[in-house]
Amino acid sequence: MRIGDRGFALLIVVIALATLSLIFAAALSTTHQHLEATMAHLARVRLAAAVDGAVTTAAYDLATAREIEPTVLTAPQTLDIGGIAVTVRARPEAAKLDLNSASPDLLYRYLVVSGLDRNLAQHLVESILARRKDADLAVAKAHDRERGPPFEAVSELFAAKDVSDDVAQCIEPDLTVFTGLVSVDTDDASPRVREAAGLDGKTPSAQRGVSAATAGRAVAAGEIFEITARAHDDETDQTQSRQVVVRVTGSGRTPIWTLSTHAPAPDAEKAQAACDRLKPPLRTAETGDAPR
Repeated sequence: MRIGDRGFALLIVVIALATLSLIFAAALSTTHQHLEATMAHLARVRLAAAVDGAVTTAAYDLATAREIEPTVLTAPQTLDIGGIAVTVRARPEAAKLDLNSASPDLLYRYLVVSGLDRNLAQHLVESILARRKDADLAVAKAHDRERGPPFEAVSELFAAKDVSDDVAQCIEPDLTVFTGLVSVDTDDASPRVREAAGLDGKTPSAQRGVSAATAGRAVAAGEIFEITARAHDDETDQTQSRQVVVRVTGSGRTPIWTLSTHAPAPDAEKAQAACDRLKPPLRTAETGDAPR
């Protein structure tokens, strides 16, 4: 073989080795990416399972409380579920405003306190009252036919085009469709609900002590609770959360009914940030008479 031929062959070998190196590097990079994606997926699954386990544990504690008040009602609890720390808390659903039954005055004041323009607040309350009236008329026409409530989900209120994402994110955590109450349990209510009810909205609920809904007695059959659980994985920087609303039945066979599930759970800080964005700078919240 001539020297020129040998040089050309060596060049071919070098090119082949470089190509193989690039292929190997690409394969290695792809494998690494797949490994990272797999690890992230596994972390997500483990977090979700841990959150579900914490919700189930809290629901069981509520259903079997008897004369002992569940600790999950007095303060957030940290549970170890499969080696994952999950923060779980519960509060009576009665701490929220029911779209189907809450006082129009209370609804209006809450919306204004939350940062909504007075005109929008009035419009929303009028929409709520109109839907209640339509539901009553429908029941009257149907006579003995069963019919659902005016609102079957809080999200139905946000279907209107004039309700922005900030409005929905701000007020959704304080609304319900399950209690049928005109007023609220202010002991466990949010600061905005407390302020709308004419109380000190700045006092943290933890400083007010145990909820009046559960203090000194067992959880009664028929009571409804909101359970919120959150878990975070530091390695993958992932968070999983879930919020469920459950009814304690008192039945040994089916002690808990799940009324709704929300995943991820509403974030209190994000809700407050959304409320803050609704308020113009230096605005003083004004309240007045609600539409009737």
